[in-house]
Amino acid sequence: MTDIVVAERVFRDATSGASVTASIFAPRMSEASSDWSCRIDIQGLEAPFDRSIFGVDSFQALQLATSLLCTILERHEAGLAFLDGPPGDCALPLIASCPPSVKADVREFIRGRIEDDLNAQEGAIEPGPVAAATHTAHGAMAERLFRDSRSGASVIARIFTPEPHGPSMWACSISVDGLTAPFATSTLGVDSFQALCLGLRLLCAHLERDEAHLGFPEGDPGDGSLPLIALCLPPSSKPDVHRFVEDKLRDHLRSRERP
Repeated sequence: MTDIVVAERVFRDATSGASVTASIFAPRMSEASSDWSCRIDIQGLEAPFDRSIFGVDSFQALQLATSLLCTILERHEAGLAFLDGPPGDCALPLIASCPPSVKADVREFIRGRIEDDLNAQEGAIEPGPVAAATHTAHGAMAERLFRDSRSGASVIARIFTPEPHGPSMWACSISVDGLTAPFATSTLGVDSFQALCLGLRLLCAHLERDEAHLGFPEGDPGDGSLPLIALCLPPSSKPDVHRFVEDKLRDHLRSRERP
């Protein structure tokens, strides 16, 4: 089966002027197990990068693959430009896996870094999600099944393949079924990559409202493994944020080890 590109972003190498294309492919279920894989590919750098990332479901495979893609691109971010922006302005999101108890502190730290950047009048701010046409809940690219501990009902979160929306925009539809009120909307981006990242971010933000009660079907409430996705973060702040997240995770793990 041929892999299908669901999102991509084309950068410009500031030194050579050559194109650098980062692609995300549709998650696929493994033929040998129940695991899923999501392939990512970067062409145009000195060394091409092509790898498949595995997850317990299509949602995790997509999330982890997108996170790794951004991590690899961050290593070259200073020499890459996006659209007509200056080198280093690649509008890459930060995607971090962290437990619910850590997210509030991480968001507060990120908010402070963004405010510092705005006060210094540096960096570009990526546009936020914009509602567009909704999508039917069939043919999703990736999904995750939760169990609601309050009712025992199944909750299904879906994200769909970004599609062209007008002459110069892309739309990524998302939906959540099984909570008190169904949720379905779309996010708009300047390319399929931005539409996908904004869709993932909005989907996770919506689910976080009920995160304490959601878990995998056989897991504990609150253990739904929703990533934290930060946009509008200047590249110069990302190393500090990564270190802050790592420190918080270490503190979290140590607290769980204490008797």
